[in-house]
Amino acid sequence: MRKIILTTLVLFLFMGTGCKDDSKKTEDGDLDQIQKTDNEVNDETSDDTDTGNTGDTGNTGDTGNTGNTGNTGNTGNTGNTGDEDVSDMDLPDDDSVVVKEFVAGFEVATEAAFRSIPAEKINAAKEKLHIAYFHSSHGSRVITGMEGLKNYKDGDDSLYDFTTNGTPVAGKLDIFDDNRGSNDLSAKDTVEANDHTQWYNETVEFLKDTDNSDINVLMWSWCNPAGHDHQKYIEDMEVLIADYPNITFVFMTGHPNGDGPSAVPNSAYHGYVLIREHCEKNNRFLIDYWDIETHGMDGTFYPSANDNGVSDGTEFYKDWQDSHPGEFFENSCAHTDEDQHLTCNRKAYAAWWVWTRIAEEM
Repeated sequence: MRKIILTTLVLFLFMGTGCKDDSKKTEDGDLDQIQKTDNEVNDETSDDTDTGNTGDTGNTGDTGNTGNTGNTGNTGNTGNTGDEDVSDMDLPDDDSVVVKEFVAGFEVATEAAFRSIPAEKINAAKEKLHIAYFHSSHGSRVITGMEGLKNYKDGDDSLYDFTTNGTPVAGKLDIFDDNRGSNDLSAKDTVEANDHTQWYNETVEFLKDTDNSDINVLMWSWCNPAGHDHQKYIEDMEVLIADYPNITFVFMTGHPNGDGPSAVPNSAYHGYVLIREHCEKNNRFLIDYWDIETHGMDGTFYPSANDNGVSDGTEFYKDWQDSHPGEFFENSCAHTDEDQHLTCNRKAYAAWWVWTRIAEEM
């Protein structure tokens, strides 16, 4: 009788161990205890009918529990039969995953971020890109900044050299700079008979010209962004993207007007929100004027900033220049005070960041 009771008790304890093991696998943490229990079961029976515990595969797989995803991974252990070692498999390494960025906001519009771009990436952009850029005065800040950059530090004149006439030259970034007056999104956003904007139709005509067949990057800038249909801009850009898959179309936001995060439809801020969200959601390249011009060099947000680095009487760009002599380059930046240079400095940094990122995607 005692033998029967003892046998029954052993079986009960053995079964209890299995339940305890299963319950621990549903808990996060306590990884050592889980592995110890699995090893004990495997030692006691090599004919376990639970394919999740066959061989040592399940045990090595259990190391995934440290990231909480291992719990779901355990349900997949039923396929891990035999003695295959999961540690030898090509598993994703979170540290190796690079999140690609497409938006040039205030974070990349600094000299520190700019100088971190390797020379080989700059040279790759000069080799691969043929850019068409349509703009008027506010849009000229990109070109003015890029010109001023060449006179900044030793070597900048050759490494960051570019043309503006659309004729490729070896060792220089090829840009067709169309800077005619009133040649911007603000002046040419009238919807024409084909239900597309004037700037859109002019873009199509430009790309039909065989002389422009080498163009593979194209962008338009805003003048004053207030009072314009930014959603229509997005829609026409997306049509161009679909129709010309071999061309990268770069979005732009407009400059701030000092009215802050205004909820008024088609304000500068409203346009910024629409365009920025669209680009982030769809991985579109963007030079974000509004974001850059409402942030100081230290990242401070000035919601009431205008297009001259001034917010509620605080001249935050000039103040930075005064405390950082020699850490910026001079230029004649449109619509800014004569001695305020950072606005165009930052556009040059942002533009080169975008050029190199586009080249990386090619």
